Amino acid sequence: MMEVLIASQYNHVKVRCPDFKVVKTTNPQSLLSMNLEPTLPALKTIEDTTIKTPSIAQYITSLERHSTLMGQKRRHYNEVMKWTQQCTKELAPVIISWLDITSGRVPFNKEKQTKNKRAILSFLTTLDKWLVNHTFLVGERITLADISMACQLFYPMEFLVDPYQRSSLRSVMRWFLTCVNQVWMCCRGDV
Repeated sequence: MMEVLIASQYNHVKVRCPDFKVVKTTNPQSLLSMNLEPTLPALKTIEDTTIKTPSIAQYITSLERHSTLMGQKRRHYNEVMKWTQQCTKELAPVIISWLDITSGRVPFNKEKQTKNKRAILSFLTTLDKWLVNHTFLVGERITLADISMACQLFYPMEFLVDPYQRSSLRSVMRWFLTCVNQVWMCCRGDV
């Protein structure tokens, strides 16, 4: 959800986030009344309802006609989509699994935790190689790809990647600190 709020601020789009309490139920009437599967977050607009954070962030990004969050050139759009999908499909499940085990939401499993940590560090190593020659993930300005990736990596960078590992990920750290030190990330705290 953080990437949706950041994209909306970056694009000067007002998003109202109502207070709600997550309650596990087999029949969440409010979602079912919108013809949705019981999935949060959900964005209800005049035209339609959009579910899941990446789709909502893309919708918010598309509202501002002159936005560069999808890239400055036509070819950048596909690259932004590639990075956001890679973030959602490959990185997010491993991070969620790691956070679930770390927070105690699921029973501790040393083998799975080690596998998750290795997968995250492997991803960061690959990302570091890309960022050696690139300031941002796509083009020369921050895009939705950078917002999505920085949001996804926020907690692993804070709690998983130790100072020694950070020193070997110089390009990732340069990029990550550039992203989190932008105005739209300052509200999340120091890393």
